[in-house]
Amino acid sequence: MVPATLVLAALFIDVALGRWGAYIATPIPGIYLPDALLVIGALSALPNVRLLRAMPRQVMIIFAIPLLYILARIIQVLITGAHDEPTLIVRDLAPYAYLTIVPLLVLALRQVKFSWLLWLLRIATLIHLLGVAAVQWGLFGPFQSDLLGGVGVDVLSYRGDLQGVIFGIGLIVWGSWPGSASGARAAQFIFLVGGIQVTSRAAFVTFLFCGVVVLIRERKWFAPWKFLLLAALAIPVSLTATYVALQFSAAMQSSPTSPAQLLPSASPGAAKLVGYEGAGAGTSGARLVTYGLIIEHLRNPGFLAVGSGPGTDALYTICTGITEAPAQTKIVENGRTVLLPKCPVDDADAATTLRDPHNWLLNWLIYNGVVGTLILLLALMLPIWMYRRSRDSILPISVIAAYFLCGSFGVIISAAFGMLPVTVMLASLIALSGKFARA
Repeated sequence: MVPATLVLAALFIDVALGRWGAYIATPIPGIYLPDALLVIGALSALPNVRLLRAMPRQVMIIFAIPLLYILARIIQVLITGAHDEPTLIVRDLAPYAYLTIVPLLVLALRQVKFSWLLWLLRIATLIHLLGVAAVQWGLFGPFQSDLLGGVGVDVLSYRGDLQGVIFGIGLIVWGSWPGSASGARAAQFIFLVGGIQVTSRAAFVTFLFCGVVVLIRERKWFAPWKFLLLAALAIPVSLTATYVALQFSAAMQSSPTSPAQLLPSASPGAAKLVGYEGAGAGTSGARLVTYGLIIEHLRNPGFLAVGSGPGTDALYTICTGITEAPAQTKIVENGRTVLLPKCPVDDADAATTLRDPHNWLLNWLIYNGVVGTLILLLALMLPIWMYRRSRDSILPISVIAAYFLCGSFGVIISAAFGMLPVTVMLASLIALSGKFARA
């Protein structure tokens, strides 16, 4: 069970702690704890590699192709010298590396019962929720830690878009799972309150999607009208909690006098989604302009086929026409601020120049083209299609869908805290099919 323990520990850290957990350092520079646990867990399963004979040949092939793609791209970089920043090359090829080790992760997880995975996600999502609540209520604050690494990521700093994914997963896993766990409606209610308060559109849309999954999946055990009533009750609780919190906020200029005035603070993600008083209009417009520039550039047949390659500054070039991106588009020298050309979607105040257009599909197309994107999509979709009827397959499939839905409006699929959970859940989907020996 050592391989399974290591893999599940990696999943637990990324779900429970979110972005800052993904950057907990190890003694090896550039290697982070969740990734190290995942790789060691996968390699620990090698003695049982013979059991992969139970995996359909087409599935094995579809996971081998990403490895060949990585090798081909590395050879290309060595020949052409496309970029002198290895970390960017690794970042762009990381999704292929994650999917390459899925067969080994299946072996690592072959003895894991569904109830174990369910309870791991239950506890991890609850810890994430409590951490976010503690920071929002001022009980704790983000801080830097040499012990935990950080690399510019504060401990107890949580991404707004990722909260929608984690809270949505919590809403799903704390429901009824006959044969594994009964539903905990109080826990679901807490996640509903938290989900209403997420701060980004992507988070709110993802949370709504997970709510629909719960509504449909649990209709046999928890009538839809009961779930909708639970959600309706969460709204006034969220408004009340926000109002109380605002009374203790030093930044508050005046107290809201009506629920309508309280809405943008109680549910920022929902306010941005419906465009309440123009909320979020600027970021939406910037992303649409950037998407348009990318689609226009993809009309080049050569670029569309294979992309710009890993480690390149393609997004910056598409937006500005400049071939080399600066480290940052806002420079302060001798008290003077210089603003360099940037992508519409980029924030001049960001620590680094953006390389992801806030859409996983366009991001893959930019750097890998149609060829590389199809390799990733096939490695994801073929196992999901083949194992979709496995018992309790709805959980891993829903989790994967939640991450990709959120990544359609953000950057989480480009990050380890997005692809690592997706990879583990894909492996668990196959392992839970019961077609592998449990020796």
